[in-house]
Amino acid sequence: MEEFFADKVAVVTGGANGIGLACVKELARVGCHVAIADLDMEAAERVAKEMLQNFGVQIIPFTIDVSDSKQCREMIQRVQDQLGSLHILINCAGGSLDKKPILELEESTWHRTLDINLHGTYYCSRAFAEAVIERQGEGSIVNISSIFATRNAPGLAAYCVSKAAVSQLTKAMALEMAEYRIRVNAVGPSHVETGRMKKKIEEGIVDVETVVGHVPMNRMAQSEEVADLVIFLCSDQASFITGQTVVIDGGYTIE
Repeated sequence: MEEFFADKVAVVTGGANGIGLACVKELARVGCHVAIADLDMEAAERVAKEMLQNFGVQIIPFTIDVSDSKQCREMIQRVQDQLGSLHILINCAGGSLDKKPILELEESTWHRTLDINLHGTYYCSRAFAEAVIERQGEGSIVNISSIFATRNAPGLAAYCVSKAAVSQLTKAMALEMAEYRIRVNAVGPSHVETGRMKKKIEEGIVDVETVVGHVPMNRMAQSEEVADLVIFLCSDQASFITGQTVVIDGGYTIE
């Protein structure tokens, strides 16, 4: 796998924390040059320095709000200018902003959730695809969806809707981009033990026993486990896989 990724160029949105960070680390380990696009520039710079020291690849941090299409286009252009032709896009930016019943949910939170999770994925993917098509190359896009694309939970309407839309967008992009040799897939994790999740547990927002109680394997996923699946979908080992949302949930969604 290292031979496939050596000297390729990847963009990871939300790459300074959680699943995105785990993806950046694995890409750097296998020799990929990576642009870390994140709202948290301080964290992105810290990760870039660490990856450069550990793996010697080119790592460039960018600050970006993926809900702004102009910023997404400019970021893709800057990555090409600094690192060269693009090969991989991993859309990790996103999450659940607030847990409230629909009747109590602020409209601004509803819109912001969709702006980041759905529209940001679309904006970055379109800009990336245009760049790949222009150089007549090949590319791979992996979006982060969720098991809640097909499940629902009280207080998570905006998040569930956005992730369901991401899975549908993945299919639409895969169908339309196949002729340009761009594969598009998604990963649908259950609860992942990220730093953000640990904070929610500490604050009492998430009850661990309730979450784990739904999982036959009796634990949450680790970011590194999700990243391994993402990297596989980006690799030549998944060369005939496109348009899929691959669930990684410890058995949560077993019927």
